[in-house]
Amino acid sequence: EISRLALESANWNPDVAFTLAESHALSLIQVRREIALLLQPGRSQAVATLQAEEEPGEVATALSALDSMNDLQNLPPSVLLAQLQDCDMNPMAAARQLVAQQTGADGYEGGLASGKPGPSGPAPPPPPPVPPVPPRPRPERVTRLSPRKKKDGTGRKGKDGKDC
Repeated sequence: EISRLALESANWNPDVAFTLAESHALSLIQVRREIALLLQPGRSQAVATLQAEEEPGEVATALSALDSMNDLQNLPPSVLLAQLQDCDMNPMAAARQLVAQQTGADGYEGGLASGKPGPSGPAPPPPPPVPPVPPRPRPERVTRLSPRKKKDGTGRKGKDGKDC
């Protein structure tokens, strides 16, 4: 599928198609990574629900959510490539749209107990900006062309007893 898309995009020029195919394959990998990152909080919550051995209804909801997450991560390349093309080959945007389409939200965070996937409230505020670091003062440079001190016998002695 990737090679066909690359050949069609490159007007059947194999030299250009090879680099396009490589780029598309890397984009697919990035989309899968982004999907995994978006689903990680929900996956952790579902696993915690299973390990806590809660009520059967909550366990069933957690298992259903895990199945949906696995299905989302195992989408065929044709679906991922189509979404990438819709998002101008932006892997992060493609992953967000796929997760939103499949879950009805930006992920499975917090919604497992209610049986509805999605965020459980307003998004947390962004972290405060990092204050700028003042520039460090530069030490004076000593070049190899600077004059060397003479050994006048008043200096420090080395292990062998000779002047340094």
